[in-house]
Amino acid sequence: MGARIVTFILTLPFDRLGFLGELLQRYFEGIISNELIGNAEDFMRQYWIVKQKAEYIMGQRDIVFAQLQRAAEELEEAEQRFKECMDEFD
Repeated sequence: MGARIVTFILTLPFDRLGFLGELLQRYFEGIISNELIGNAEDFMRQYWIVKQKAEYIMGQRDIVFAQLQRAAEELEEAEQRFKECMDEFD
């Protein structure tokens, strides 16, 4: 609703209104401009929050991956020791 009103006001024949029309147009263009700047700032804040969360998650993923690799190496060592023990009994 508000966007419709602003669009209507911006499309008024300001040239017929003279100086008052110019003031109205500048006023509403300023409001729209400020609103767009505010929206851009909000977007950037949200972007940085998401980016930080993604970096944190990727860091956690790297930690888990390193732990999995270590566990896989330990499992291979345990399998090797098990085979050696089984060979001793044969």
